[in-house]
Amino acid sequence: MRGPFFSLIFLMVAIACTPDKSPTSASELAEESTAAMEEEEAAPMAEVSYEQLKRLIETQQPISAEFLPAASEMVIYGGSLRDHTILQETNDYLLVQSKDGGTDISNYYLLSFSKETGMAVSFIGLGQEAEGVDPYKLLWAQDNSFSTVAYQYERLEDEESGAYMKGALLDSTVTNYTIATDGTISPGN
Repeated sequence: MRGPFFSLIFLMVAIACTPDKSPTSASELAEESTAAMEEEEAAPMAEVSYEQLKRLIETQQPISAEFLPAASEMVIYGGSLRDHTILQETNDYLLVQSKDGGTDISNYYLLSFSKETGMAVSFIGLGQEAEGVDPYKLLWAQDNSFSTVAYQYERLEDEESGAYMKGALLDSTVTNYTIATDGTISPGN
């Protein structure tokens, strides 16, 4: 009877004296954390594609921020772009007019998306529209150059509904742009 009892005690002591496999020092913790981050980076990330973008545009679905470069300084109120119109398509890029998720006042943007990656390459803010007051007009000079004409109208408020209507033309500003072969939009002469 003593044999099994001593064997059981020996087994318990052996388990208790076995070194712990979890890291105890700060350097071991750092190494394990670095290894976990490297594994996470190696795992395939969910990527956006031009096919996904085109489907969203054609079905008038919101374009979320994942299609917009994180480095851009564009602020999209409402978190996505809506009401898309394709203005031009080349072998390399897609030029799209969209607006943010505003309600009665919306900001309009002109964005070029890479057909290779589906990500926005460049954008310009076209201005605001408030309840039917046209903010601008787009005039094509050539396939790679255009002008925007931003209009400033007197805004008249309807007393009954509170809606704004376009009154007399106050001013207009013309800005010229060129589009590079990669879709980058830049101010021109």
